[in-house]
Amino acid sequence: MPLQILSTAEGETILKLTRHIFPHETLEDAVYAFVVKDLDKNPSIHSMLANGVKDLNQRAGGDWLALGSEEQFRHVEAIAGSEFFETIRSTAVVSLYNNELAFAHFGYEGSKGDGGYLYSGFDDLEWLPDPARADSGIRPS
Repeated sequence: MPLQILSTAEGETILKLTRHIFPHETLEDAVYAFVVKDLDKNPSIHSMLANGVKDLNQRAGGDWLALGSEEQFRHVEAIAGSEFFETIRSTAVVSLYNNELAFAHFGYEGSKGDGGYLYSGFDDLEWLPDPARADSGIRPS
């Protein structure tokens, strides 16, 4: 993934950290890369991110990425609440979930605009075993 400010190692570490914070086993790295790219656009937080990655590596005794997943997660828990962790978490809430790749993965068809969802199947409860028609609500005429 091409980065402007972060090093490749920093980007890979932040991507993996984001996977630990928001774990989705089948979500591709390309979607998590949106978080890294958005963080990379902000030069004012680069030193904080670099120091956060450095801290993770120190906690790991060298290379946090080389650790097993459970050991990595122990270190993630230890930094929870830190500025580094919270910056990544808060960026990921938007960057990870508000994009077309995530929408496709999770089955979200996107906003319907001003027309809303009224006649677009929002009231379709066919996915339930045996829904009563009344449970779908009243559709104005």
